[in-house]
Amino acid sequence: MSQNVSPPTPLYKYFPARRASKFFENPVLRFTPPLDLNDIFELNPPILELMSDEKLSCLRHFYDACQKNQTVKSFVEIIEQFLKIYDSGGLNSSRNYIMSTLMEKIGMGILSLSSEPDSLLMWAHYCEKDKGFAVELDTSKCFQSEPSEQPFFFPPKKIEYVIDRPIISLLEIGKSDVNGELLAKIENGETELMRLFFKPVFFTKSMNWSYEEEWRVAALPVDSLNTITNDKNLPIIGLTQLPVDAIKSVILGARTEPELQEQALNFSKKHNLTLKQAIPDTRKFSLNIETI
Repeated sequence: MSQNVSPPTPLYKYFPARRASKFFENPVLRFTPPLDLNDIFELNPPILELMSDEKLSCLRHFYDACQKNQTVKSFVEIIEQFLKIYDSGGLNSSRNYIMSTLMEKIGMGILSLSSEPDSLLMWAHYCEKDKGFAVELDTSKCFQSEPSEQPFFFPPKKIEYVIDRPIISLLEIGKSDVNGELLAKIENGETELMRLFFKPVFFTKSMNWSYEEEWRVAALPVDSLNTITNDKNLPIIGLTQLPVDAIKSVILGARTEPELQEQALNFSKKHNLTLKQAIPDTRKFSLNIETI
């Protein structure tokens, strides 16, 4: 795993054109439920104890020992249900239980930012084929350098892009939980919980996504933010106000419509912001970000 790296200033948030009206009226950042992210491997790591009967047996012995010692911890309780569901429903049921239960307990929301304002793929994929816009953010004015409470934000963390999927071990997490070590600081100021669970599950992706140059912000719990749905059958989407003084500029896509251009211009004038546009280069397959 890579070492902690301070987030750059600035970072960029890409928006589709359909979000323009609401954003320029009231700039907010959206924290997406993890299970709604678009990577099929997102939050679906291989679980070591499901890879062999021997590993699963070790997990059972650990849980039995915890019960004899009357140990009650959060991950141990999850392991108990995991074993019950594995015995009754098999591999897929137990794997699905682990991730859905953890997501429900954690209640985390994800904000994805990028360090690159001129990515052809980002403009095409996240801005409705270059018809949307991006916002340049001063990260020092948006996010704390240390986790804060209510909501509990992790500072922007760089996604690590790898070839092989990281494997998590319920046994290793459970042992750290019982020993009271999950929140203990280890190398680079990170906790055991970050190393064993959050980093491989939330902050590691396939090399195929490396073009995004993603820096990810996690809000915990997401329901401590303003929410736009409380329907029990739908994931909660958290919103947090974006301070206008944290916005350095607005960048228009190469194909933005006149209505969006006017909205962006009025917003930029009102708040004394720089307005830019992504202009296709005349000789290279690249975009030039130019002030307009």
